[in-house]
Amino acid sequence: VEQELRESEERYRALVELSPDAIFLNHEGGFFFVNSAALELFGATSPDQLIGKPIQDVIHPDYRQLVAERIRRMMERGTKTPLIEQKNLRLDGTEFDVEVTAAPLIYQGKPMVQVVARDITERKRSERALRESEERLQAIMDNSTAVIFLKDTHGRYILVNREYEKLFH
Repeated sequence: VEQELRESEERYRALVELSPDAIFLNHEGGFFFVNSAALELFGATSPDQLIGKPIQDVIHPDYRQLVAERIRRMMERGTKTPLIEQKNLRLDGTEFDVEVTAAPLIYQGKPMVQVVARDITERKRSERALRESEERLQAIMDNSTAVIFLKDTHGRYILVNREYEKLFH
């Protein structure tokens, strides 16, 4: 039984350590455990740079109250938090975007919060660039004196500019 328990713990430890997502434990507001992805996420080179450090230090000031409230509600209800997007800070102060969720658990006999986070900075940049590109295209279309339209493969209009609307509506 002890051998099976050790093997189970080793499998769990390997699973957590090899996760591409940052996984860390929050105990009484401080880092208690961090996996290697969490070290990378926060720009740390060793667990000692995070263990014991207040979690609030790596949360962007605009999100600290929201995070504190989410943790309070989660602990009261004993349920996991829904996935949200927020801004965090690396140890060097660099801001980055994350998707994060958390769940309460008892570890080593202590109430803790298990947090799973994923860096979405590049995705947010891509979304912003696409939105800006679409806005530029729309501005060009709306300011053009030519009739511009786009149809799909079924012949349905999916995009028309103001000149088209003036002429045909």
